[in-house]
Amino acid sequence: MTYRLALLLVAITISLCSSIQQTPLVFGHLEGSWLNVSKNGTLIEVWRKKSPLNWEVNSGEIKRGDTLWTEHIIVSNQTGKWLYSPLVFNQNMGKRIDFEVTEIGDSTFTAVNLHHDFPSFIHYKLEAEQLVVTLRGQSVDPKEFLLQFKKSK
Repeated sequence: MTYRLALLLVAITISLCSSIQQTPLVFGHLEGSWLNVSKNGTLIEVWRKKSPLNWEVNSGEIKRGDTLWTEHIIVSNQTGKWLYSPLVFNQNMGKRIDFEVTEIGDSTFTAVNLHHDFPSFIHYKLEAEQLVVTLRGQSVDPKEFLLQFKKSK
């Protein structure tokens, strides 16, 4: 009886530890290059998995065939909670702004920082072959930007 109980506890512990170490499905679906092509130009986001708990995202725009990177984002799990930490070049005195990932699902996640002026909310949603990114302020600054990306082949 004690042997079975010990085996059950070991199995539960292994299961809990492995689920903590797994990458949420949404991040796996984001891996690769995403393009937003409009009359104003082309935006690009490139997601790369560094480890199950660390992702690197480079964001920028493509002008005349050259890619100008404007932002470097680290998405990481720190002590059981996911952080979305962008470094926007030439802003915030060269410091990252941390957003806590408050909602995460198979095809969506939301990152929030209520102390940041804009955006305060960043929402990613996969819809079929499209990635929709919504940047939104708070009620004081309720503006919202919607970006639609398609996966690059």
